[in-house]
Amino acid sequence: MKEMAKTNAARILDNLHVTYNLKTYEVKDEHQSATNVAETLGIEPELIYKTLVLTGQKDPYIVAVIPGNAQVDLKKLAHISGNKKCEMLPMKDL
Repeated sequence: MKEMAKTNAARILDNLHVTYNLKTYEVKDEHQSATNVAETLGIEPELIYKTLVLTGQKDPYIVAVIPGNAQVDLKKLAHISGNKKCEMLPMKDL
């Protein structure tokens, strides 16, 4: 069986001696949602975390990590990041 390549997150957990299980799944779409991934893995969406990259008028990159079943409040995120507004970074710019 082919060994799975480790992500940076897995390497960090290894260095901290944290026990974890890696789950793999086939990516079907370029823009697969966290809820789709949770369904594919047979787990609750709140157990999946998604990383969102946004941009503001002051900061070129704002990163939010939220549960898979949550939605980011753009006004609140802009406020706490010190921006007047923020929006999702286009996929082509990731």
